[in-house]
Amino acid sequence: MSYLTANNIPVSSGIVVVPRTGRPLAELRLGEEVGLAPGEAVTLRFEDGTTYRTTVRRSGPSAGATEVFLIGGYDGLSKNLPPKDYQGVPASLIVRDLLTEAGEQPGELDLPTVFVRWVRRGGPAYESLQAVMERLPTRSWRVLPDGTTWAGSETWPQGPEGAVVAEAAPQRGWFSLLPMPALRPGVMLKGLWEGQTREIGRVERVIHQIGLKLRTAIYTGD
Repeated sequence: MSYLTANNIPVSSGIVVVPRTGRPLAELRLGEEVGLAPGEAVTLRFEDGTTYRTTVRRSGPSAGATEVFLIGGYDGLSKNLPPKDYQGVPASLIVRDLLTEAGEQPGELDLPTVFVRWVRRGGPAYESLQAVMERLPTRSWRVLPDGTTWAGSETWPQGPEGAVVAEAAPQRGWFSLLPMPALRPGVMLKGLWEGQTREIGRVERVIHQIGLKLRTAIYTGD
């Protein structure tokens, strides 16, 4: 069984980047030449059953294989939205509106703050989303593996057990782990490091590396 597949096609090499804030991204080389059109849905599936709902941004043949760039969710945040005026509404409604208009799928939006007045400028949806979130510094947002967009307060739960550090540069907050497909950002992680089970830190970014050597790299921070 392949470590990672894209719509059941084995992935021969590439990376899957999962940030704590933003959208998952994947640059992959598939083991066969297939036609994937921009906007087409692709399900990434790791060997442990972990899946990501993604959308093709670009794709093309390469020496009998296919190289593809995927965006987590529905790749709607780059779409231009018209301006819109709000008065006396919760931030969650503003965010839900812009996600829906962009073609994304809103998930849990825990943004209870009420804006007395809010003017959404016309332009890319991600700029509108960023503008709202800048007014809510205690809240975060990200596109989840199922393709929905979450926004709310980070709770930093304990991450999955079994992390093993293969290499580390703790001064940079960088750790290379043995493969952990189920690991996601927004958690506290412990793992086996230099022969001891130790606190690694808050996971800010996860990078699954696929190739001759399989690794899950992470960046941590406070």
